[in-house]
Amino acid sequence: MFRALDAGLIRATARAGASPLPPLPTPDRTDDTSAAAQREWIRLAWCDAAFAEAIETASPALAERIEAVLAGRVVDAAQIRRVAFAILRYDLRFESRATPFGLFAGVAPVRFADSPEVVSGAQHRALARPEALRLRRATIPILHSLLRDMTVLFNNLASAQGGRLVVLGQAEHNELGSAAVSLRHTPATAAVQRLASAPIRYADLAAKLTAEFPTTPETTVEAMLRALVGQGVLLTRLQPPMSETDPLGFIADELAQSGHEIRQQMLCDGQQALQAVAAARGDAEQRATLREATRIVGQEGDRPALAVDLALDLNVALPPDVIAEAEHAADALLRLTPFPSGFGAWADYHHRFLERYGLGAAVPVREVIDPVAGQGFPAGFRDSLLPQPVTVLTDRDRALIALATEAIRTGREIDLADGALDQIATETITPPPHVGITFHLRAADLESVAAGRFTLSIEGASRAVGTTEGRVLHLLDQADRDRIVQVWEHLPTTIASARRVQVSAPPLFTSTENVARVPQVIGEFLALGEYPPPSANPVNLDDLAVSADTVRLFFIDLTDGSIVEPMVPNAVEPISRMHPVQRFLAELSRARASVYTKFDWGTASALPVLPQIRLGRSILVTARWKIRAEQLPDRERPWPEWKAAWQELRGELQIPDLVYLGESDVRIRINTTDPAHQALLRRELDRHPLVIVREAPSREDFGWIDGRAHEITLPLATTTPASQRECAPRLPQPFTMKDEHLPGTGTWLYAKVYTHPERMSSLLTDHVARFAAETGLDWWFIRYLDPLPHLRVRFRLTPATGYGAATEHLGAWAQDLRQRSLIGGLQLDTYIPETGRYGHGPAMAAAEESFAADSITALAQLRHTAAAVKLAQPLLAASLIDLTVAFTGSVDAGMRWLLEHVDRTGPPLDRTAVTALAGLLDPHASGRTLLTDSPSGSAVVDAWTRRAGAVGRYRSALAAAEHPTDPVLSALLHLHHIRAVGIDPGSEQAALKLARTAALAWHSRNRRSPS
Repeated sequence: MFRALDAGLIRATARAGASPLPPLPTPDRTDDTSAAAQREWIRLAWCDAAFAEAIETASPALAERIEAVLAGRVVDAAQIRRVAFAILRYDLRFESRATPFGLFAGVAPVRFADSPEVVSGAQHRALARPEALRLRRATIPILHSLLRDMTVLFNNLASAQGGRLVVLGQAEHNELGSAAVSLRHTPATAAVQRLASAPIRYADLAAKLTAEFPTTPETTVEAMLRALVGQGVLLTRLQPPMSETDPLGFIADELAQSGHEIRQQMLCDGQQALQAVAAARGDAEQRATLREATRIVGQEGDRPALAVDLALDLNVALPPDVIAEAEHAADALLRLTPFPSGFGAWADYHHRFLERYGLGAAVPVREVIDPVAGQGFPAGFRDSLLPQPVTVLTDRDRALIALATEAIRTGREIDLADGALDQIATETITPPPHVGITFHLRAADLESVAAGRFTLSIEGASRAVGTTEGRVLHLLDQADRDRIVQVWEHLPTTIASARRVQVSAPPLFTSTENVARVPQVIGEFLALGEYPPPSANPVNLDDLAVSADTVRLFFIDLTDGSIVEPMVPNAVEPISRMHPVQRFLAELSRARASVYTKFDWGTASALPVLPQIRLGRSILVTARWKIRAEQLPDRERPWPEWKAAWQELRGELQIPDLVYLGESDVRIRINTTDPAHQALLRRELDRHPLVIVREAPSREDFGWIDGRAHEITLPLATTTPASQRECAPRLPQPFTMKDEHLPGTGTWLYAKVYTHPERMSSLLTDHVARFAAETGLDWWFIRYLDPLPHLRVRFRLTPATGYGAATEHLGAWAQDLRQRSLIGGLQLDTYIPETGRYGHGPAMAAAEESFAADSITALAQLRHTAAAVKLAQPLLAASLIDLTVAFTGSVDAGMRWLLEHVDRTGPPLDRTAVTALAGLLDPHASGRTLLTDSPSGSAVVDAWTRRAGAVGRYRSALAAAEHPTDPVLSALLHLHHIRAVGIDPGSEQAALKLARTAALAWHSRNRRSPS
């Protein structure tokens, strides 16, 4: 299912082995004696140069407090205790958390080899850049002073909505929340949008606007443009795009090209200072260069001046056994997914898209995501108006609850190798094209790894390659970077021959930029809300459209008809920090693939204790405990009472000595028997009503890598071939709102008549048909079940029958039926022709003619079989054959099409139905005679004849438009079954299989080469 690619990375702590610090003394006390002991402990910690440098870089404010304690300027015992606990948390982080963060942890490449290898050194390399918020604030005054000489670009994330221009702005701090800027979309702003659609010099833009609006003072034009820059509607090059991993250097180059002298120290000397950091070797030199760079960049408040990343002096090679185990674990994670058809919100969105626009429609992205003109974003997206799908208890949930309950009762882990995997695994899955797996490896030494004596413990599952690796690519040597990028360039796609496009956009919070910068790795590049890289082949957002078939959503390039699959190689949190347009582009192409994710307990996650799950040598998920504050004495109770209660609770819940405290990237490993670590746990419970702990490995488990906490990330590509396009690429005609027929406009009256499914046939034959005959209108219908059973009826209006008169007549008709309890209600709606599926212009008109003819045919068949129910399925199959022959143009072509396109699998057919169908098709048989001799049967034959003419004309219109015909014929057959029977996949499969059986018999008689 998945194969690993030789482009992995390892994230690991810079510290190897245990902390040199002794236990924190008297952690439960705040008296003078304990303060003195804790001050001495703080001094010991501060003597560790590497540790002190890491704290200085991560938290300058804490470093200042430490210096104050050691200098005697802080003597309060409670403050000293707080400083000591802050140091303890950082010490535990230095020892147990592999997430890259300043100088505490970094990254290194991983390669595949015949035998395992670890080569580590002490020459780690730090790379620094100004903290994002600090850089932004430093460039604002420069921007205002140099604006007239700079180029500007209209923000392609700004959208026109109801006479307003709306752009989702970037907030400085996480706690503020991002907010949309909304301003009047006037002729002046429309002119700015047109003139600045490509980069233009600010002064030239101002001059052109003044020329277009000669009565407007230049000062007013200037004020408007400056306001647009300030509001993010106009972009400048002093806002480095997210593809720039050296934002300060980018700004310095832009200013140098402008010819202006800049006296701000950060911009004058910052680059040299940061280059000195990168060149530093050894703790002392690195500390000195970081301090100098911090001084030059300048610190604001408690925030660090620099964002620092670390390239580890570490080389790791993994043997085939470990790689195979990772592949096996990834396969299991996909089989265990709770979402085999994609997240429910995306399944709902797909359904709504097909309901609104139809199969094959190409709807521009901007129109689809417009919350008024389109359908907005999927549920769960920022600003989405769609409801979240209702979750239900599944068989998977029930099985997991049973397995977890039994494992907790016996105190054992769940081993999926014992057959439990088949109880909870999904039978049918659709693998995504590429994913990532993150794990740590437990083994005493390299010899154990080589001998296969290891355990692989899953830490994460990335939905796409690059999610975790993208932001650290710039830390790697050129050779490793090139190797990884080359692998990315050949990743598979969901649909064969799709073009991969890298998508980049600023996050919704400035501070997130520190971990969101990713260099350009793919030639084709879509920049959102920023300038594209100069070397990129730019893709225009306005050239992309959303389309769909029955199994997936995808993007189409409107300029050439090719399929585009966006790639967003960063780990920005998608719900609140990623721009929703970028998230939409990132998720849509694989939205209906099975969701590859970390093991999800589903409803069982509500249990207070969850066991470990193992498969072979892999731990898919570790044991987990929920600890609630009310289970232990509160902060007012004495320490001995709390400690005794904790020991009792720990024994009751069977919590091991070593656990991770916290979740994901903010966890630390604690020893639940250590008093200082117990005090940390109590402090967490004082702040939060619920604390999560998970079983953690020991340092000895990491003996193979010198005791370093680590996480290995491997990219994986599916071994399942990519889906093929249903038709050859063609230049699509995008859907526009001009195609719609709103109530009271256009030439169609679209009504939904609600009734019980069992009454639909009689309602159609006895009442709807009579209404159409009385009005003289052409019409067609389909049966529908969602959200409630109803008939969807379209009436074609004529110049003699206006919408108002037709609606009034329809309302009176419906009121009569309602009073007789024959219908539940009547609703008028907007008719949106499925032009993507059936063609545009003349082709759509011909399609609608064939729909009307097919509706009349379905009614004729219903009337004929009303008294002969057993004839219904054979007659339906005969009608499907007749429709196929009419569309393909000959009996031979029609029979061949049925053999090639209809699924032959499924339950066995009723032999009586096979015989009856043969009689209907044989002109000399009694069954055919009965059909032609009865008035109702003759009506069926006449309807088939009229339908054949309409379908033939439709086929000609499709040929003239060069529209693919096979999908259309499949759709026509599907619609005929819905008209004749309703939405019933089993019945439809049986009817088509019956038709195929007749086609096979025909070929046997006439060609002697059955397919």
